[in-house]
Amino acid sequence: MTPTEFKARYPEFASTADAVVAAVIADADPFFDVTRWGDFYAQGLAAFTAHELTIAAAAALGDASALDAAAISQKRVGDVSVSYSVTMMQAGVDDPYQRTRYGQRYASLRDMVGMGAVTP
Repeated sequence: MTPTEFKARYPEFASTADAVVAAVIADADPFFDVTRWGDFYAQGLAAFTAHELTIAAAAALGDASALDAAAISQKRVGDVSVSYSVTMMQAGVDDPYQRTRYGQRYASLRDMVGMGAVTP
């Protein structure tokens, strides 16, 4: 998968440098057996890459709230409040791929292709 192919699937990463995307794709190699993933390979690789890019961006900004299951359950500022599912927060602890919607997609595909005992 090339950075262009990845960005076609996830256009929200259009401003991410191609070299960064390519590096994450290359780093994903140990997580994928092309034969096992079969028709789900491109979807799984793209979701994994998007998850890793999202986690890296949140870490660079020091902003856990950028993740789907951030480390707060509720926050209020004036009349505006935000809350997160405690269940999802625990899921993020149990399986780090649950921390982003991309990771959730990767985990779903990983389970479908039968990765067996994979530790996060």
